[in-house]
Amino acid sequence: MQHMQLSKHSFRILGLVTAVAASGAEWRHGAEQSTVAAAADQAKREGKAVMFTFTGSDWCSWCMKLKQEVFSQPEFESFARDHLVLVEVDFPRRTAQSEALKMSNQEAAKKMGVTGYPTLVLFNSDGKEIGRSGYKQGGAAAFVRETTRLINAAAAQAHAHSVAPPRELPPFGGALTQPPIRYTNLTLKTISGTANRRFALLNDQTLTAGETLPVKLQDGKVNVRCVEIRDESVIVAVQGEKGPREIKLRR
Repeated sequence: MQHMQLSKHSFRILGLVTAVAASGAEWRHGAEQSTVAAAADQAKREGKAVMFTFTGSDWCSWCMKLKQEVFSQPEFESFARDHLVLVEVDFPRRTAQSEALKMSNQEAAKKMGVTGYPTLVLFNSDGKEIGRSGYKQGGAAAFVRETTRLINAAAAQAHAHSVAPPRELPPFGGALTQPPIRYTNLTLKTISGTANRRFALLNDQTLTAGETLPVKLQDGKVNVRCVEIRDESVIVAVQGEKGPREIKLRR
């Protein structure tokens, strides 16, 4: 995967709204053009990493689990205060956003190659991408361990190459770090939730029983209605098809 360079200038291109202090860790919200340079300056000045969190805060079940199990925990908040500059880029369905904010958030997702939620993109204090992930089990302790490993590995690599002539890296606003996923078929990735309320991740979209949403397929999107979520499969009605069909869980 080709890494990207995160620069102060590139931060200005993306933009951010004013930082909002949470009870433990401070988050910057959105990708509007305003004070993004401050995030880059803070990371450089304090020797911290920058973590972009792309989320669907009011509908994405995995995003909610990540917030509950990791971001709201004291262990994460303590770690973040000392090591991270936090940026949340949100794509809600029920929470109102200005058109300018929606457009800037979409632009940020496109530039970073984000195709699903939650996606976490981590940059070191010099603006180089050092890792990305999504929801993983293990809670705050596992998250802190993995993030610490990425930060330390990047620092060790930078130190090992400090005597070599610097090489030009692609700017942050250039090519995507990885090409967007192109789905040729409908694929059931995961089933989550409880027996009374289940969630099915179909390609790039999370659905519940009875819900109809656009799902990425080929070079566009197709409307899919979730008829039933079973233990190992889902029954869906796909736009353009005569009747419902079963899609089994990918192994």
